[in-house]
Amino acid sequence: SHKEEVRLFIVKELSRGATIFHGEGAYGGHKNHILYTVLNTKEFVRLKLFLKDNYQDSFVTASATTEVIGQGFSLPKKKAE
Repeated sequence: SHKEEVRLFIVKELSRGATIFHGEGAYGGHKNHILYTVLNTKEFVRLKLFLKDNYQDSFVTASATTEVIGQGFSLPKKKAE
């Protein structure tokens, strides 16, 4: 319910991007927003603390990943010609 505040924290404080999905709860049918972002461990800790201090009703899932390729993360190395 605090999509804009959380989005701004991710973008401004963590300097990361995010994708916003529009969702609907299967149980109660409530409209909601899902913010999806990729963070390193330090950034994730900062986000968790921000949510704990400001939005304790947030629902957060986390998944470990072995590699992220793209802007701001590791890029594939170019082959030497």
